[in-house]
Amino acid sequence: MENIKSLISIKILSYVLVPITVALIIISMFSIIYSVEYKKDIEKENDYFNTENFSNACLLEILAQIRNINKEGSTQMQEESNIVYEVRNIGYDRILNILIEKQDGTAYTNIGKTTKTDTKEKIKQQILNSKYYWIYENNTINTTIKSMSYEDIAYKNQFLAIEESENSIYVAIKEEKLKDIYISKIGYEIAVHTYKIAPALLIISTLVLILDSTYIMISIGHKKNEEGIYTNKLDMLPYEILILVVGILSVIEMGILVTSVEVMRYRSEFINLGISGGIIATILLYITLIIAFVTTIRRIKAKIFWENTICYKIWKFIKLNLNTLFADLNLTIKILSIYSAFILGTIILFFIGMNLPVFFLVLLIFWYFVFKYILEKINKLIIIRKKIKDIYNGNIKQKLNEEEFDKDLKQVAVELNDISGGLSNAVEERLKSERLKTELITNVSHDIKTPLTSIINYVDLLKKENIDNKVVEEYLKVLESKSQRLKKLTEDLIEASKVSSGSIKLQLEKINIKELINQINAEFEEKLRDRGLEIIKTVPDEEIYIKADSKYIFRILENMYTNILKYALENSRIYIDIINSKNNVQIQLKNISKDKLNITEEELMQRFVRGDTSRTTEGSGLGISIAKSLTELQNGKFELYLDGDLFKVVIEFKVIN
Repeated sequence: MENIKSLISIKILSYVLVPITVALIIISMFSIIYSVEYKKDIEKENDYFNTENFSNACLLEILAQIRNINKEGSTQMQEESNIVYEVRNIGYDRILNILIEKQDGTAYTNIGKTTKTDTKEKIKQQILNSKYYWIYENNTINTTIKSMSYEDIAYKNQFLAIEESENSIYVAIKEEKLKDIYISKIGYEIAVHTYKIAPALLIISTLVLILDSTYIMISIGHKKNEEGIYTNKLDMLPYEILILVVGILSVIEMGILVTSVEVMRYRSEFINLGISGGIIATILLYITLIIAFVTTIRRIKAKIFWENTICYKIWKFIKLNLNTLFADLNLTIKILSIYSAFILGTIILFFIGMNLPVFFLVLLIFWYFVFKYILEKINKLIIIRKKIKDIYNGNIKQKLNEEEFDKDLKQVAVELNDISGGLSNAVEERLKSERLKTELITNVSHDIKTPLTSIINYVDLLKKENIDNKVVEEYLKVLESKSQRLKKLTEDLIEASKVSSGSIKLQLEKINIKELINQINAEFEEKLRDRGLEIIKTVPDEEIYIKADSKYIFRILENMYTNILKYALENSRIYIDIINSKNNVQIQLKNISKDKLNITEEELMQRFVRGDTSRTTEGSGLGISIAKSLTELQNGKFELYLDGDLFKVVIEFKVIN
């Protein structure tokens, strides 16, 4: 699951699926609604120009033109010697060429005057020559648009209103304006081809969108080879600034999108440009919104949402200053009094100087001494701050000269010296205690080692005797096993003592990590196989070198393999990965524990702590502690990660050439 959450390819696919599934849902819903409203046309799969939808649009446009010419002050077509010409466009002008002739012979048209359209008869003939036309004259309809026949529109409100006008109507679809209904035509064709599968498509797309959105929510903040929730520089940007930038970009992108739609609606010659602009604007808008969404969720998951807001910083500043104000009210009053005296003195000297200019010189001298006083205080604070930084960095054996400070700062210097002295004493006591413990462990271990060697030798001698007693032989086996275990424990104690005291001498040399892993695998392969443990090894192709002591780097890995051998679940897998980055190499060992790991990483790395609380396995509880100390002595990093029953060790060293 962790790998799935962090795979970039799956993440990219999931983000691409969102707009696709949303588009499919919208198309499916549109098809369902459209097919219900225009069921007859959809099922017959008529040409769009013979659909009820199109006929409704045409009737509405004709009715709008009739109403337009009936308005007071409308522009009329003037008739001279049966010649009709256009004075101005009569108004509503979308996809139809239209001629409206009243009973008195007055005619109105939106067709421009040419030699082919300079009379009413020529305009009528031009309309009749069109592919799609509709003529209403003498209460009869003549048309090539099937959906606008008398039988189909006789009872429609729009047609009844046209009949009441008692006009003769001649209309044809403008060939040059066919692209203006491109979107409507595309919508109809989509409905025709998808209405049968639309319900199923709607359900499937909705389910995919839900699953995809759930995966996106879960995967946000996870990255391969990184524990926990990762963040980047964008997540550190104050949230208010992020929202402002996203808002500005969204407005710009929405503006481009709206403009593209308007271009498609009203400028047929730019329809391809409008479609391209709309697609680009939609993609940019989606990317902008998804980036804002991802960083928002990542901030919430990483628990840094509130901290990375301007409101929080303002609130924190106010709170800090209020705490400072009420923490030491006397000091605050003193600072305010000095500041007020400075302002008051400046004002007095300024007004006196307006009458006696010499006091402007006094004002400058006054400002000089105030500035000098402030500068001295700042220098004293810098000294105190440097002292605090030294203590923070571990250099605690320095002392401030208390006589250099006065009043409040002197008290700070006294308290800081006391803290420094207390820390020095505590460190010395701790070092002394550690030294005594180390000496005690070393001495006791050596004292145990001498008689233990004798016991082991005598056990070996007894085994060489021909003892014909099964019980005695069993006792000797137990005695041998326990004495060897005690010997191992003694050696571990001595080594742990040396490591903690820093008395180990390192022989640093160039070591090939791949060869080291192969060597340790070969040594433990048979033992691991006996417990059914399979090694899954992942190593890079290139050779990787580090600078370390070959003896102790081998001991680190030996301790870890021994730990796996003791505590790993039988008949399971052990994963050994070598991960090479630019400057560092990581050796990762992962296995499933046979016992419940009801313990923290910090506790497990302490001395004499073991993963099996029942203590049924042989071991001193020093292996991990020794491995960690030896790693750090060689300038490496040693980390443990526990997740349920998963036990993971990460050993990291710097790569050398």
